Amino acid sequence: MTKKLSLENCLDFLAQELFNPKIPKGEALKKDLIGVELEAFPIRFLDFEKTKATPVPLIGDKFSLQKALDKASVTEGGKIDLHENKNPSPIRFPNGSSFQYEPGGQIEIATRPCKSLPELVNQLQLQQDLLDQITKENEVDFAQIGTNPWFDSAQIGLQLDKPRYRALQKYFDSISPYGIKMMRQTCSLHVNLDLGSTEITQVRRIMAANLLSPFATAIFANSGILEQKKTTSKSHRSYLWQQLDPKRSGIQIPKSMSDLPSKAELIDCYLDFVINAPIIHIKTLGDRVFPEKFTFEYWLKNPIEGISPSLSDLENHLSLLYPEVRPKGFLEIRTADALPRKWQLVPAIFYVGILYSERSLEKSLELLLPFRKEIDSLWRQASLGFESDQLSNLSKKLMELAMDGLAGLSEEFVGIESQNNLIGFYEKFTLSGMTMADVNILRFSEGKSLIY
Repeated sequence: MTKKLSLENCLDFLAQELFNPKIPKGEALKKDLIGVELEAFPIRFLDFEKTKATPVPLIGDKFSLQKALDKASVTEGGKIDLHENKNPSPIRFPNGSSFQYEPGGQIEIATRPCKSLPELVNQLQLQQDLLDQITKENEVDFAQIGTNPWFDSAQIGLQLDKPRYRALQKYFDSISPYGIKMMRQTCSLHVNLDLGSTEITQVRRIMAANLLSPFATAIFANSGILEQKKTTSKSHRSYLWQQLDPKRSGIQIPKSMSDLPSKAELIDCYLDFVINAPIIHIKTLGDRVFPEKFTFEYWLKNPIEGISPSLSDLENHLSLLYPEVRPKGFLEIRTADALPRKWQLVPAIFYVGILYSERSLEKSLELLLPFRKEIDSLWRQASLGFESDQLSNLSKKLMELAMDGLAGLSEEFVGIESQNNLIGFYEKFTLSGMTMADVNILRFSEGKSLIY
């Protein structure tokens, strides 16, 4: 008989599995690895200028993107997971990287944890070479931009017809019109970084990663167009998240304290977030929708249709929470819009320069901790890009700290290309108070392609 899950069990699970560094069995703690999860929209252009497009379904009557990607990946050792019903399944490579799919058919490249930025660049290139092969053979492009500029959610459709995603869509539909847009019409870049080997480093990195959220939102804004219309935001993707469901998203740190919290206080804060989030999906009950009062805490105390939660149910619940920084035994930083290939890794380089440099990490916390109580307000402002002088000025300082931090790390770990990439982005955009969204909005207004 399965032991009944308690609040104490949940706390222990968070402490051991989410807030302690993930170490492969039989291996020592590896130092400061880097990984990313990069999303892109598959599209087919209808004109030479690349301004008119049509969606590319994962599984279509005439063309199957899933089959094309499966075929291309097998040549590089990719193994396809067993398909669930007729849904496309992840493709996993021997080195730990993968291709996965989002509900609206977005392609996600997930790299393995890399030991250096040059290794990350090469790993991403290997997977994007396979996408380029599909582009060449099938005229399917992969657009890296924060919101879909071409299609509405109905044109895209729900392309992963799983109970989990049906439940998610029903839940968000009951709240607002924003959930379906988030699921089908957004692309982001997740940056995955290590927690660190000591408790104080872990606390500092968790706090800094969260406090950086407003500034990274503005710096890497690349979603000012949706459904062939200019939006009121520069990061409309972030705006959609902000409207979505504050009970399962946002910046999750203790905000009333004046000093750095302890690790235990960070875990308690996250536990409070976890148990007060409404339940979206119970695996054994399919795509059932539950009343809002059915939070995870409620479920711990009240079996639902005779079912009490297990650790597997807790893990499923955790996977349906969307904070800006999600602890998973490492830091999954979810703030940046997807950027075009030239700049695609700049958010990862930025976070490495701050979180992996002791000096820049300390200086960033000195700069940002005084804004802890207003961090949610700053995050909302950040979706507008650099309209706020305060956001713009602080973002410049943080980019400078990232560049300084990067310069202090070993050349082997950083590489000249990554340093130049961060400096080039800073000089072209942040220093002048511009975002990638500003460039794309101008191109859109001039009738030019957003893929260039």
